[in-house]
Amino acid sequence: MPLQVRERLRYRQYSLRTEKAYIHWMKHFIRFSGLHHLLEMEQHELLYFLTVD
Repeated sequence: MPLQVRERLRYRQYSLRTEKAYIHWMKHFIRFSGLHHLLEMEQHELLYFLTVD
């Protein structure tokens, strides 16, 4: 997945710093979610991630 994201960001000419930040937050979210799919998570779990972390 990160490779596909990197390719898309580079295609859209995002800066390298933005690319690194997006990849960092994606990895952080994946670790937080315990590999659960986004659609399987409850709203309160997502709100917790966005407000506490």
